[in-house]
Amino acid sequence: MADYVVDTNVWAMVDKPIGEVSLTEVDCIACCKKWLMNFNSQSDDRLILDIGQEILKEYRRNAKEGGIARQLLNVLQAQPRNRLVELEIEFDDDGFAIVPAEISEFDRSDRKFVAVALAHNPHPPIVNATDTDWTKARDQIEAVGISVSECCADYVAERLKGKKQE
Repeated sequence: MADYVVDTNVWAMVDKPIGEVSLTEVDCIACCKKWLMNFNSQSDDRLILDIGQEILKEYRRNAKEGGIARQLLNVLQAQPRNRLVELEIEFDDDGFAIVPAEISEFDRSDRKFVAVALAHNPHPPIVNATDTDWTKARDQIEAVGISVSECCADYVAERLKGKKQE
């Protein structure tokens, strides 16, 4: 059994139209689809979420109606509820998850993933597809005991390289 926190971008990437993307993005889409399908087929693996379902709501907002991500979410939610671990996390007055001071500068919209990972023992890895913030903050995230699993490392590296040239 393995536990995971999954960034919304993994779900969103599977619905990206292939005709509008680079080869690196095609590889990323394939990796995300494979990861999510494998996760859904592993009956012991669990998804770590917040009890208020803010993460799940974000997944649904970013999954296209009738798209692959929506189908995979529906399959996951139809499975036994023990596949979804819902944990209590705290939010600030602006609606962003509260995290330790060491990573308080991290992207506010992604703090909920850090917070649920920290609320779970042992801390599960956070699966990322396209967000460069996880790579940029890797040292701080690892310092609080969380690892990040990059599904699309080449894509993230390309994006970081492009940002340095701007």
